[in-house]
Amino acid sequence: MLTRKIGKLVRGKVTPAQVAMACVLGALIGFVPSTRTSPALVLLLLSLLLVLNANLFVAGALAAGGKILSLLIMPVQFGVGRLVLDGPLGGLMSSLINAPVLAWMGFEYYATTGGVVLGAVVGTLAAVLMVAIIGRLRRTLAGLESGSERYQKITSKGWVRVLMWVLFGGHKKTYAELAAKRMGLPIRPLGVVAAGLLVGLVWIGAMFLAEPVVTYAVKTGLERANGATVDVASADVDFRGGRIFVNGLAIADPNDLGTDIFRASKLEGAISNADLLRKRFAVDRLVASDASTGLARALPGVRVGARREPTPTPPGDGKGLEDYLAEARRWKERLEQARDWLEKAGQKRPGEEAPVPGQPPQDPKETLRDRLAREVAEKGYAFVAADHLVDGAPRVLVREAVVEGMTATNAPGEVFDVRAENLSTQPWLVEGAPCVSVRSRSGLYEAEIVLGGASSGGGASTLLLARRGIAADRVSSALSAKADQPLLAGGTVDAMIQGAFSPAWVDLPLDVLVRDSTITLPGAGSAPVRELRLPIGVRGPMDAPGLTIDAQAWGQALADAGARELAEKVRGRAQQEVDKATDRVRQELDEKVGEKVREGLGGLLPGRRPRDDGGG
Repeated sequence: MLTRKIGKLVRGKVTPAQVAMACVLGALIGFVPSTRTSPALVLLLLSLLLVLNANLFVAGALAAGGKILSLLIMPVQFGVGRLVLDGPLGGLMSSLINAPVLAWMGFEYYATTGGVVLGAVVGTLAAVLMVAIIGRLRRTLAGLESGSERYQKITSKGWVRVLMWVLFGGHKKTYAELAAKRMGLPIRPLGVVAAGLLVGLVWIGAMFLAEPVVTYAVKTGLERANGATVDVASADVDFRGGRIFVNGLAIADPNDLGTDIFRASKLEGAISNADLLRKRFAVDRLVASDASTGLARALPGVRVGARREPTPTPPGDGKGLEDYLAEARRWKERLEQARDWLEKAGQKRPGEEAPVPGQPPQDPKETLRDRLAREVAEKGYAFVAADHLVDGAPRVLVREAVVEGMTATNAPGEVFDVRAENLSTQPWLVEGAPCVSVRSRSGLYEAEIVLGGASSGGGASTLLLARRGIAADRVSSALSAKADQPLLAGGTVDAMIQGAFSPAWVDLPLDVLVRDSTITLPGAGSAPVRELRLPIGVRGPMDAPGLTIDAQAWGQALADAGARELAEKVRGRAQQEVDKATDRVRQELDEKVGEKVREGLGGLLPGRRPRDDGGG
């Protein structure tokens, strides 16, 4: 009964010290935003509440009130966390964040650190207020108890005593004795036992509930990285054997939610138990079994998180994909997904800027404030962390991942081997560069991406994409411009792009090699070629690059391939375009310069007066 609880505060044995401890611990518990981010902190506070002889009723009331207040002022709580983590105390907090066991407190989360500060302040203020109120009531009642005959006469009646016992509970000491007592028993003997049982239950629960907890963590982590649904049948960790198991993994394609971009019946890896106390998950070698890509899903996936706005092709960087490819939209979606993955895999320490080859136009640098605002919108206040304070080793590191014998629905008959190294949440803490390579055993497909610029060892970020043996007729059908005759007829095409790049910007040559085909250029004619190498420039944002074709270089390539007549026509057409462009620029300059001269001399030339902008 609530009145009895309140009555015990005034009439019972509770001391000011017990009330103060209850206020502070209760408020701290209420201001912790999530048990998921701060499991050790919540366990510590609950254990202290049980062990210290704090009043549980007061602690519960403060915890409930603190939780409501925390939700109402979460932006303020987040801001307080920023002042602590990104302010003068950042070095001290970094030591706590990276220390064994303390790493599980969750102090790297802004809302958690802000909650600890606000909880301590609110708890202390509540303690001062409640101790003062209870002390004053006890002193007042002590005066009535000893100096008021009327009070003594009323309280001596049997029915009054019974009513007070029902409503407020009984007490054996006088109010004067209660008011004089400042300290009680600091330790609750049964609380020590209860805290031990709580820790034991958590440990047993961790063993029995490890599978659903790990499954949830793997699923949510992969969904945030992928941007779409990830299905996991089960995931478990064998701490004694140092192994991790993931069964029934299916990762939906964010750009084609009806298919899986990756599916595997089982993943098994070796983990380092020594890193777990520091909240580090280091997987030495992860091996996938029965892997495939492109298989249809039984139920379509769902996109997770905000989608990036489409990037337009910058002016002056050649024509966009729409000008050349029939399925340009699909290509741009693929490139958009690739850019997202690369930016996550190769992210720089906050505040550092990745080198961009080719001197492209730079977007305004994202400030810390902008980054935090974006992450708050994506994750919520409770789950935004100061990752730049994580030091020594990344939170999650996969040193090596191997997929052997993967099949793909869009490449029937091909078998792929995939290898990845040094994939982590904080690549700037790893000396080795993040690297992913995919190769088909036939040699027709090859891809390798190395993000050297993101690692602590430094180096260039390089890209290699190669597709060999493509049917030339298939290339012609994929082009957006349709003519009476296909661009290529018969033969095969090899295409390769290779060089240094950044996830945001590419400036690379696309080398196209045509073998044993007939090339037809509208308005120029056709010619058979045995081996023709055509250079194409690719420059611009990765998800919306521009393609540039140098007509003079193509003419030289045609001449080298033996198609001299076709080469001359291409060069002639190129020169005509140059002449037209030159005439157009000259005409525009003449018009602009002439107008400026006429405006400047308008008052001197006969028959003209300077224009009166006032209209008079």
